[in-house]
This record gives sequence, structure tokens and C-alpha cells, in this order.
Amino acid sequence: MIRSKLIIQQMALQAGLYVAFTLAYGLAYWVRFVSGFFPVREPMRPSDYVVFYFVSALAWGALCRLADLDQLWLASNPSRWTRRALSATVATLMVVFFIAFFVRSYSFSRLFVVMVGVLTLFLAIVTPRLLLLLARRHSGRKAEMRILLVGDGPCAERVAERMRENSWIPCRVIGYLAVGENPGGVVRRLGGVADLESICRREPLDEILVALPLAHLSQIHELKKALARVSVPSRLVCDFLSEVSPSEAVFEVFGTRVVDLHQSPADSLVYAFVKRSFDLVVAGALLIVLLPLMAVIAVLVKLTSPGPVLFSQKRVGLHGRMFLIHKFRTMRLQSEKTSDVVWTTADDERRTALGTFLRQTNLDELPQLWNVIRGDMSLVGPRPERPHFVDKFSEEIEQYNVRHFLRSGITGWAQVNGWRGDTSIARRIECDLYYLQNWSFGFDLKILWLTLWRGFRDRNAY
Repeated sequence: MIRSKLIIQQMALQAGLYVAFTLAYGLAYWVRFVSGFFPVREPMRPSDYVVFYFVSALAWGALCRLADLDQLWLASNPSRWTRRALSATVATLMVVFFIAFFVRSYSFSRLFVVMVGVLTLFLAIVTPRLLLLLARRHSGRKAEMRILLVGDGPCAERVAERMRENSWIPCRVIGYLAVGENPGGVVRRLGGVADLESICRREPLDEILVALPLAHLSQIHELKKALARVSVPSRLVCDFLSEVSPSEAVFEVFGTRVVDLHQSPADSLVYAFVKRSFDLVVAGALLIVLLPLMAVIAVLVKLTSPGPVLFSQKRVGLHGRMFLIHKFRTMRLQSEKTSDVVWTTADDERRTALGTFLRQTNLDELPQLWNVIRGDMSLVGPRPERPHFVDKFSEEIEQYNVRHFLRSGITGWAQVNGWRGDTSIARRIECDLYYLQNWSFGFDLKILWLTLWRGFRDRNAY
């Protein structure tokens, strides 16, 4: 019953997103071409905009699916929903502008396209709130769903708490059945698994949820036999998967179901396609625009100190793979062993005069645009670290290596918050993990904007 209700509400959410885009498109068309607010200098061909609508609507629908905007769990989190909606809207506009660039038979109004984007984002943010309001009004006229929990430890307590907090379907936990755990105090204890049949005959139940910790999953086989003797739908709560995306946690490989134990945006098509395309376009454009500046820096490095122009060093990147990072050389020549294991300090005597300026302004990082083109790095992501320090921090910080689930970046959430250089590693990792768990294309754009807004100088850049 829960599943059928969730499917209906999810279908309503999907339909609502298409309606939102259609309303945004129609309203933008009326404002731009019919209202008279803006002059129309060229003859209109409405048929072109009809075709344009269907193409852009398909792109919008596909990108909403990739961004999980059709998932109720995301719609219950307004801040994450807004970031994902922004990502899908920007990506849709990129697709639209890409198509418009190659369709030379007709010139589409750029003001119209921008209006569509702004209105789509606004309506996409409003849509789940309206649907949730309707769901609450509708459910208010019906009785709550009655849930029996099998399990009585912390896992069951968390499930009971989430039942009370859920927004979409009103539920009430009538009690729990013990499975050898210590009794919890959140819900009423009705007995043990042996009492299941008598309870189902006595209590009108809608669902049975099995909420066991990972250590007790060996009892599932026996529980399944007991649940097969009653006619109430039963589900297994995979609370141990709380850190992964529900839509992508379970999938099939060669006919075998497997479960992701860690969430990684790098496995999504949005990350693989949209982020990678953006990296290639922006990094390629920046390399072309900044080539004269980079040539000047290269000449100055060569003239001011003996040695190569570029400094290359092994770093640990995506999935722990090694790659060579490239920077303009900012220090005097030294042994590779020393540079690989020594941390840079504020008064580091190894720096050259020019190198100090380059590091403080981050201009020494410009050659990393080539790392982005090669696919070793991204414009935004956790900063790559040297193998020596990766081994050291992995022993000190339990989740340190989780940051390598993403491609390394030239800038990142930790860097724009000031955690770089000789600062707290724990706080830096905290920022990296937050970025991993909340990644969206809009989040990347925010980090890039903060990187530019806060300037190229940083008190911890030495």
C-alpha cells in the first residue's frame, strides 16, 4: 500500500515538472511575443517554437530524471531540491543554446530562452510544495496508515521517528515485535516474532516493516518464513544504506543485484556528461584566453631562477589513481623526495620571489587547466594530495579516502571556505564529504563564483 501511494505521488511529481516547464514556456512566449512588452522586429514563425518546445521538453525531462527530481525523498529536502532544480535548468538551457547554435534556418530569441529558464526554475521549486500541500489536504480526510515494526533496537527507533516526520504519507507505528534486541522506548512492544500471526488477526495493519541492524540480517530467512504466513505486505528497511542515493543504491550486474555502500555522484550521467562537458568547454576557452599570460609567466619563471618552467608531481586522483599534476615552478630546485613529503609553510625559504607572488595569487595553478582537458582533474572538486600524505591521513581520518570517489579539482568547497595550505585536515575533509554528498551542477557554479568573488589572493595560499 505504501509503495502504490508513493508511485502515484511520484507520477504526480513527474507530471508536475512537465506542467511546470510547459507553463514556463507558454508564459515566456506570451510575455516575449504577444504581450507587447517587448518589440518584435522580425516576422514570427510559431511552428518553429512548437518544435523547439518538444525538443527542449524532452531535454528537460531527461535531465530532471538524471538529477533525481522525480524522487519524493529529494522533494522532501527543499535546499537539495533547489540545487538540483538549478542544475537541471542550467543544463537544459545549455542543450537549448547548443541546438539553437546549429539550427541556422531560424534565429530564436535569446531573451525568450532566458525567460524560459528563469520561469522554469521558479515553477520547478514551487511544484513539489504545491503537490505536498495537496497530498496533506487529501490525506487529512483519510485514516493514517497503521504500521507494525519488526525489530526493537536503535534501527527501529530511527524508522519510527522518520514515520512521524514524513511529509507525504501519514503513518502511525502501532508497536514493534522484538527480535532478540534490547527493548527501545519509542514504540509499544507487542511481543516477539512468534506473536506475529495473532497480532495480525487482532490489529488492522496496512504494512509490516522489518527494521534490523546489519549485524542481525542473518535472521531474515527465518523472518521471511514467518511473514509468509500472514497476508499483510512486508518490507525490509535497509537502514544501513542511509548514506547512498535510494534511486541508485540497488542495480543489477550480470543478473545479480548489488548494492552501493557509498554514494558517488561520479557514477551518474549528470556528473559524467554535464560536468565533463562543462569542464572541457570552460578549460579549453580559458587556455586559449590565458595563453598570453601563461607565456609571460613561463618566461619570468625561466629568467628569475634556474630550472624547468613547470613543476610536475604525482598526486592521487579519482578512485585512488595516480596522475602528474602540473604547476608553474615556484620553488628552487630540490630533490623529489623532499618535495613529496614536506608541507609548504608560510615562511618557506624554498620559494622564489616570483614563486611567492604566483602562489599567493594562485597563478601557479593555471597549467592545471591542461590536467582538466586530459581528464585527470575537474574545475571543481577535492584538491588532490601527494601519495605520502594520502597514506598518512588515511590512517588518521576514517573517511579520508571517500574524497577520491570524485575527480580532483582546481578549486573546491574546502578552498573557498579557507581550508587550504597548513590548516585543519579534519575540517577540509568535512567540506570534501559535504561536497560529495550534496554535489550538483549548480553547486559547482556556486563554488566557481565564490572562487572569483573572493579573489585570487588567499591568506593560506603560500
